[in-house]
Amino acid sequence: MRLHPWASRRPGPVRQLARAGRRGHAAAVLVGLALLWALAAAGLQASWNGLQEGVLQQAELFARVLAEQAGKSLRTVELTAQTAAERSATRADPEERQALLQELAASQPALQGLVLVDRDARVVAHSMPSGSGSTALGQRGERLPDATARLLHPQDDASAWQLASGRSLAEARPLEPGVAPSRLLGLRVWPVTHGPSPEPGLRLIAVLNLEHFATQQAVLLGDEGWRSALIDARGRLLAGTGLADAGWGLPVGPHPAVQALHTDGAAPPPPQALSGAGLGGETVIGAHRTLPRQALAVVVETPRAGVRMRWLQTALLVLGTAVLGSVLLLAHARALLRRDALRLRAERHARRAARRAERSERDLRALVDGLPEWAFRLDADRRVDFVNRCWERLSGLPNDKILGRRLEDVLHPDDGRALQAEIERLRQAPDTEARRLRVRLLHASDGWRELDLTLSAPNEEGRAAGFAVDVTERERSRRELVEQYRTTEQLLDAIPQPLFLTDDRGELRLANRTWVEWLGLGDAAADGSGTAEDLSRVHGLIALGADDIAAGDTRSWPVTLPMPGGGLRETLLTKVPLMREDGQVQGIIGTLVDVTQFRQAERLTERARRAAEAAARARSEFVANVSHELRTPLQSILGFAEIGRERAPDRERAALLFQRIQASGQRMLRLVEDLLDVSALGGGLGRIELRPASPAAVLQDVCEELRSLAEGSGLSLQLSFPPELITRTAPLDAARYAQVLRNVLANAIRFAPRDSSIAVTLGDADGQALVAIRDHGPGIPEDELEAIFEPFVQSTRTRDGSGGTGLGLAICRVIMRAHQGFVIADNHPRGGAVFRIGLAWSVDGRQAPSPPPDGGEGAGVAAEAADA
Repeated sequence: MRLHPWASRRPGPVRQLARAGRRGHAAAVLVGLALLWALAAAGLQASWNGLQEGVLQQAELFARVLAEQAGKSLRTVELTAQTAAERSATRADPEERQALLQELAASQPALQGLVLVDRDARVVAHSMPSGSGSTALGQRGERLPDATARLLHPQDDASAWQLASGRSLAEARPLEPGVAPSRLLGLRVWPVTHGPSPEPGLRLIAVLNLEHFATQQAVLLGDEGWRSALIDARGRLLAGTGLADAGWGLPVGPHPAVQALHTDGAAPPPPQALSGAGLGGETVIGAHRTLPRQALAVVVETPRAGVRMRWLQTALLVLGTAVLGSVLLLAHARALLRRDALRLRAERHARRAARRAERSERDLRALVDGLPEWAFRLDADRRVDFVNRCWERLSGLPNDKILGRRLEDVLHPDDGRALQAEIERLRQAPDTEARRLRVRLLHASDGWRELDLTLSAPNEEGRAAGFAVDVTERERSRRELVEQYRTTEQLLDAIPQPLFLTDDRGELRLANRTWVEWLGLGDAAADGSGTAEDLSRVHGLIALGADDIAAGDTRSWPVTLPMPGGGLRETLLTKVPLMREDGQVQGIIGTLVDVTQFRQAERLTERARRAAEAAARARSEFVANVSHELRTPLQSILGFAEIGRERAPDRERAALLFQRIQASGQRMLRLVEDLLDVSALGGGLGRIELRPASPAAVLQDVCEELRSLAEGSGLSLQLSFPPELITRTAPLDAARYAQVLRNVLANAIRFAPRDSSIAVTLGDADGQALVAIRDHGPGIPEDELEAIFEPFVQSTRTRDGSGGTGLGLAICRVIMRAHQGFVIADNHPRGGAVFRIGLAWSVDGRQAPSPPPDGGEGAGVAAEAADA
């Protein structure tokens, strides 16, 4: 027979009884067995009780911590919402309200957002998320859906949180019995009625973030088989962990926590143990704690089956040790150790929860200390037991100088008595809204400070809270504004130009003394109570162009007024609309300017201009006629000179004379052609016709045309441009543009030294076709860079008898201006002159204007390419 391996080392209980019986110790063994089983039973019961006790203690600790966290979160949300309601009432600007709600809601994770609506349920301002998702509220001014608007008028207590179905306020719907919402919202409405100019029906809606409470529960409980829930007085599930989301908003059935919420009691009951049917209907072990002020309860539980399974593990060990008989104490010790471990874990969780609560308290303190207003709290004896750091700024004293003192003791005596009376009235009528009053606080080094103080009604414990805003600078600014208004009136009277101001109905509101004097009015007519003639003249000026000014336009009209000493005064009446912030016209500012002398000078100038134009036309016609008359004999001279050169090829002296005659005739002909160009271009640019053409192609043709001339002078002509520019076009007159290029390039060839090079480049410079022509000649004096473009002007460095009339560059500039382009000259740093010719490329079939360059007029653009 083969035995189990441990059978050879230690005999089993049956063999032990046999041996005991054989030895006569059966009774002792039976007693020992009975004692062993009794001890085993006692150990099993003790382990079960210890395990239940540890689970209950842990559940009570979790319930207390979760209840404290939920209570603090809700109280912080209520305080933030009350603050937003009070401060929204003092700010009428929607942007300021929007910024206020976003600032307050950003630091509250328990808040999904704050929404300010008017009596028609239209959104005035909100801090809800923006965007196109399902959580977006929408734009300001939009009206909430009817189902959502009904939630703003609850039938039950308006001070309690109410539940709604939806993911955001824009999707909020009333809860339907028996239907589980996909998402749940917590809403509460505060009226905003205590501002300096209350807006009827203005309400603030606080939207709870119920996911925040579920997150708190999940973080605290972890994943150890625990589940928790936050339920309201109706037994509906608000948030929880370890539960299905589909059950949120549905009743959890009859639960001890719901019954505890309906139990009348002055103080909140301690955490109560649960043993029985839980939230899911199964038997559980847990605890619950109520929040009477918020009518909520926190439930923490774990299935009894799970606890039993944990106990069965211990029981199996205890039974095993009882059967073996030698490990009973070890099993019992293990149970004790396990219970101690649970207790240590509970204490560890308690310390962790305490640290979290301490951090929450510090965060809340930091939030309150960060408020720009002075926040304080009074105890039942009107003594200050809390202030934020704003007190130090307002008073110049540390916080301990006010803690424990009555608030009226630190104010002006008159204001202290008024504050004491207000507190007494609030205690007698606790349902009264918060009171506001103006008080004075003495600063340690800056005198009295004026404060707008808001005091809430005391709670059931006699405590009250309040806020105070420093308005010293605002009141000082108001007084300065009044003084500035008086100064402005005096300045207006001192202005020698007539000024007047009307309202949006056309009624005269303000006129300076010069206005009264110019119109020959008395003080009575200025304020609307003069004679009929005076009033008619004033109303006529005010009504002139009223419709145009009401549309927001600024207009001017010539007006003739009689002068007090006789005669007429020519004036220019200008009216400017005075606009409100919403873009509506709230009045008209008018002024009169005496233009009598200007009109007279204008008429004289017009006559002089017509005379000058007539003289210019006569000059142009004269030049054109003389030029045409000169061309006929010049053509004959050139023709005979050509015939003479052909018939005297062997007579050197005669051929030289005919050649000189022909050269002089050609020069004379060029002068006549230049005079004709000046006359034609100065007479209206009738010969410039702009069509889309390629500047690169024109430049290439001109270079090929003059290349032989350059090579004959011992010069190297180098042309370069990007290949893609050959297809780009610009609006230009190809012949005139080629004339400009030919003239500038011919000048470069004429004045460049022999055996040098001329660099010609074309590039794209900021949307312009820019041609740069650089030579290595003598250059141009700096003070002549602009003068050489004047008619009949040549550079002093080129007056060497090489020819020229001084009209070529002047014609080039006129032609380029007709192209809305430019031609400029400059000296290259390494010698020689650089001419730049620019005009705009075609853009979508149009030509963009090409203003002349600033300063150096394009100096440096394409210069690198011209260095070759």
